[in-house]
Amino acid sequence: DHFYQEMGFNYARIGGAQLEQGGWIMGPDAYAARFDNARENYQEARRFGAPVIILPHDIWGTDHANSSTVWPGDNGDWTNYDEFLNRLISDLKSNNMLDGLIWDIWNEPDGSGFWNRPQSQYLDLYVRTHQRLRRDADLNNVLISGPSSAGQPSVNNGWWTAWIQRVVADNTIPDQYTWHDEPGDPAVDDNNFKAVLQQYNAPSRTVNINEYATFDQQIAAGAAWWISRLERYDFIGL
Repeated sequence: DHFYQEMGFNYARIGGAQLEQGGWIMGPDAYAARFDNARENYQEARRFGAPVIILPHDIWGTDHANSSTVWPGDNGDWTNYDEFLNRLISDLKSNNMLDGLIWDIWNEPDGSGFWNRPQSQYLDLYVRTHQRLRRDADLNNVLISGPSSAGQPSVNNGWWTAWIQRVVADNTIPDQYTWHDEPGDPAVDDNNFKAVLQQYNAPSRTVNINEYATFDQQIAAGAAWWISRLERYDFIGL
């Protein structure tokens, strides 16, 4: 325990990624294995007071994606995804996993690894999920994060501008704006992100760089640089 207590354990990100059991798309037992892994990690993180980001795409199973993978909303049919959301929400409630929870709608939807469908289908997924969560009064204290993109915000990033316009139009703006810096620089991000918000009349919210630092930066000097950058711009970093 002292390793977590002494360093200050401030955030966790869970979902059962890379387990052999492939998640919802591989059947009930595979879903249960990933959920149980997420539950155990949630309980440990909360024991040390850390907020917890849940990754539904992992529990769905897109890290085992192949040519036959079923994706939410394929052919305009959301039945399977709606069943998945209902089951996951029910399991979170019954396992007392709402306190300190952040729901990260989908990981890296601008890349082919975790989202191998058109952006328009992802945007429908994002809005659908956001609205489903906010319809449930039991989830009022659960934060929503997104888009957790692999690319950084910029008025020149067409993927980002399409996303921000849709969430503004549908009033589905997340509680935390999220993206990844692998590589990246919060100083560059801060200026570019403010320009995006201003251009599309979007409100400011907490920024969470929920993945940062490439492997060769994960050394003491790299950590010092990243921590100083994150502190300077008041970004959360994982």
